[in-house]
Amino acid sequence: VLLNNPVIDTTLEDALRDLKKGRNVLLNPDTAAINGVAGRFAPVFWSPIHFPDQPGTMGLLCHPGHPALAQFPTEPYSDWQWWDLVTASKTMVLDSLPRLRPIVRVIDNFFKNRRMADIIEASVGKGKLILVSMDITHELDRRPAARQLRYSLLQYMASPAFHPAVPLTAKQLGRLVSK
Repeated sequence: VLLNNPVIDTTLEDALRDLKKGRNVLLNPDTAAINGVAGRFAPVFWSPIHFPDQPGTMGLLCHPGHPALAQFPTEPYSDWQWWDLVTASKTMVLDSLPRLRPIVRVIDNFFKNRRMADIIEASVGKGKLILVSMDITHELDRRPAARQLRYSLLQYMASPAFHPAVPLTAKQLGRLVSK
């Protein structure tokens, strides 16, 4: 098995096992396992102060020039191809992690102003990881945006361009994904 051929894991345990072997891992856990806030496509209604039970996010900030999105059509902001992906997601809160530049950042509201993301990349031990908190695993035959995003991420991970700059530990990943 070639180490640069990405593997797809849906649990933190499997991902850590493969990362320990030096593999390229696409971790796409069930959203119930993600420690975060519910994904929401529409921005907050009027005011998060007066309506505090809203998820409170204000859309996405994407990097269309990033090689991970080379095969996924996007602008630097969320548009309709993100609808299904965002509504089938749970947003990760990155406040407890080292500074990293998410591939897809979620914009928090002004009231909380957290560092949030739906797609991040990192090196973990001898391995390299992309963690996606959007469902890109289920019903791909009926979800073309999820299928195409998954394809784009896997193409990037199999390429020489995949070199995550920020290292994370297993403990740090455990803050994002429950066992």
